[in-house]
Amino acid sequence: MLKEIKDYYNLADCVKKYSEDIETVGLWNSEKHIFKKYLKPTYKILDVGCGAGRTTINLYKDGFKDILGLDIANNPIEYAKNYCNQNSLDLDFVVGSATELEFENDTFDAVIFSYNGLVCIPGAENRSKAVREICRVLKPNGLFIFTAQDRANEKFKQFWIEEKQRWDTNTQDEKLEKYGDRYLLDENGHMSYIHIASISEIQELCESNGFEIIEKVNNLEIGTPDEIKRETIFWVVRKK
Repeated sequence: MLKEIKDYYNLADCVKKYSEDIETVGLWNSEKHIFKKYLKPTYKILDVGCGAGRTTINLYKDGFKDILGLDIANNPIEYAKNYCNQNSLDLDFVVGSATELEFENDTFDAVIFSYNGLVCIPGAENRSKAVREICRVLKPNGLFIFTAQDRANEKFKQFWIEEKQRWDTNTQDEKLEKYGDRYLLDENGHMSYIHIASISEIQELCESNGFEIIEKVNNLEIGTPDEIKRETIFWVVRKK
C-alpha cells in the first residue's frame, strides 16, 4: 500500500499541483502562527512529507536555514531540487519514508509533517511506525508539529454516523482497514487515501509513541477565513 501512495504522489498532476503551491499558496497564516510560536531559526528541522517543498522552501525564505525536506515520492523531490538550483537556494531534499527514517537518534530539534500528511500514510501500524521514527530522530524535548482532520467535524457528522453503521454490520468497503479510512477521487480523478481520525485516536497515537501533547488547535482559530477549504487540527507535541 505504501507503494501505491508513492505512485500517487509521483503522478504528473500531483507534482504540478504541489509545485504550484510553493508560490501560489506559500505558508498558510495558521502555519505561520504555529511556526513562529514554536520554532526558532536556529533549529535543525526535518520537513517530512514535504512534496515539492511548499513548506520547506517558504520556511527557508523566512529565515529557517537548517531545514531538510523529505518525501517518499522522488518526482516532487526532483522538482524541489531543481527549483532551489534555479533560485539559488542552499536547501536540500531527500527521498525517504517516514516509517524508516535514515537518520541517527537525537538529530533534529523539530519535525513537521504538514497538511494531514501523517494521516495520508496507509495502515495504522505504518502511522505508528512513522511517529516512533519521528520521536527517535528528535532530540530530547524536540517538537513534532503536524495536522490531522477531526472526524467529529459537524460538516461530516451524518456521513460518519452512516459509515459507523456500515462497519457495525460488516458492510464497509472491503479495501478499508480501519474505521476512519477513506479513498477519495482528487480534482484530477486520481484515487487518494486518507485516514480521518478522532481526537482521542491522535492523542493515543502520540502518547503511546513517546510524545506529550503541548497544543491542539483548529487552523480556523489562528488562521484566516479562506482556510475553511482545508480545515484541520494543528497538533504540537513534545518528545518525552
